[in-house]
Amino acid sequence: MAGDKIRLGLLVDEKWYTEFFVKLGTLLRGTGEVKPTLFMCRESAPDPECDIPFVRFQEETGQTPKHGYDWHTITGYEQFLAYKDNYFEGRWDAVARSLTAQAEAYFEAHPVDCIVLWSGTRMNLRAVAAAARNCGVAVVTVETPYFQKLPEPPETDYVMDLHRMKNKVLIWDTIQAPQCGPSQLSRDWRTAQTRTGLQAFFDQLHAERVSKYSQEDIKRFLSGKADATVDTSDMPDVELELFKPPRTRALLALGQVSHDSARYFGDHLVDDWRELGIELAKRLPQDWIMWFKGHPMDRAYATGTAEFARELHDINPRCKVLPTTMDIHLCYQRCDAVACINSTSTIEAATYKIPVLNFGWAAFTQVGMSYKIQDLDEVGPLLETLPAQMTPGQVAIRDHFLSYVLYDYLIPVGSPRKALRRIRQAIEENQAAEKTKQED
Repeated sequence: MAGDKIRLGLLVDEKWYTEFFVKLGTLLRGTGEVKPTLFMCRESAPDPECDIPFVRFQEETGQTPKHGYDWHTITGYEQFLAYKDNYFEGRWDAVARSLTAQAEAYFEAHPVDCIVLWSGTRMNLRAVAAAARNCGVAVVTVETPYFQKLPEPPETDYVMDLHRMKNKVLIWDTIQAPQCGPSQLSRDWRTAQTRTGLQAFFDQLHAERVSKYSQEDIKRFLSGKADATVDTSDMPDVELELFKPPRTRALLALGQVSHDSARYFGDHLVDDWRELGIELAKRLPQDWIMWFKGHPMDRAYATGTAEFARELHDINPRCKVLPTTMDIHLCYQRCDAVACINSTSTIEAATYKIPVLNFGWAAFTQVGMSYKIQDLDEVGPLLETLPAQMTPGQVAIRDHFLSYVLYDYLIPVGSPRKALRRIRQAIEENQAAEKTKQED
């Protein structure tokens, strides 16, 4: 580190990330311990209008990196998403090679202690992050949190917008995004102290309707308007939508966005949230009904609800499709089980002690507080024997796991010094790993 200040790189992808990282860099610089630089990793993103210096990488320079890379790891996800976003279509390898080569050259000429990027799922960001790691630079990922409120108050009440969502809290991970496999969360939660009084905090979240995506966030996202508000006259009829006949139990199935829903279960591929709903409907026991609710940030679900409802009803008339604007807390309060893929809903449902069937591989599906589904044919028999609530053992794991999430892993936007500690942790871990590598 140069003097007392951390040389911090902030990786910017599309235009809407620029304002976010300008604000984040300004907050961290305000601690007096950070010297931020913006790295513009996408040519279509405009120059930032701020006093934070920035560096721009070109997408195709023909340069070749010095280090070796697993190119499929860097470009594979972007190629999979080409049907939705073809910005890099046909240029994946050339762009990845150019970006890694430029980043290597920059990090060698201008030492950086740590870089911060959003989620790490974009190809251009993954390329620069891979180059950073190869050059001995620490990497931290930030992402939308599981909770927008924490038990301990922030230093200041500060909110940051991204994708028309208002974030009061962020994930800060020293390894990588939790949706992408091993993470700081999966590594460290078991050594955390289990806190007391968590259920009282959960009850407060329920009473205040705090969720990862607020009703206001959903309305803004679906309308495309930054100032959209919830029109209560347009809200769904709860008694009608969440009607449950006597002596039946309700499975709340929560869809992921389409490109995060593709999963193999044995030899069977579930290609998207629509197919997951259909497969669940086919396997629903007689004494169960199903309410299907799509991901709140999936416009395809919001605009295709009526068509999907007819399709699902033809397969199983005991299935109903819920509108995107349905209050998720009301759904939790009235359902008997939740089914989802790698979703924050696993955690939200656990705060209600609702049994969860999880079809994914995220960190929070592996800790024992949900039922991990590996074969679709497991669903029917599991539902037939499912307890009314999470078992005492599952609740104990929940409290241990969420103690770490709430008191350590998640960091309020308005607490930059706590974020600074996470950055220093990443740098120290990286230095230790580099020393071990040199000794070997």
